[in-house]
Amino acid sequence: MFDYEVLVPGSGPGGLKAAVAAAELERRVAIVLSLVRRDRDRVRGIAGREVRAGV
Repeated sequence: MFDYEVLVPGSGPGGLKAAVAAAELERRVAIVLSLVRRDRDRVRGIAGREVRAGV
């Protein structure tokens, strides 16, 4: 089992800044690169814009 205090969606510029800021406050941080569920023709999930766009 994992124990994190902060989950950051995506590792783009905003996600990286958020993760570093939380780590500097001594929080346990995890970066979620993608969590995708495919429903027919739609892709649903969480992540930063770069991950969803495939950049």
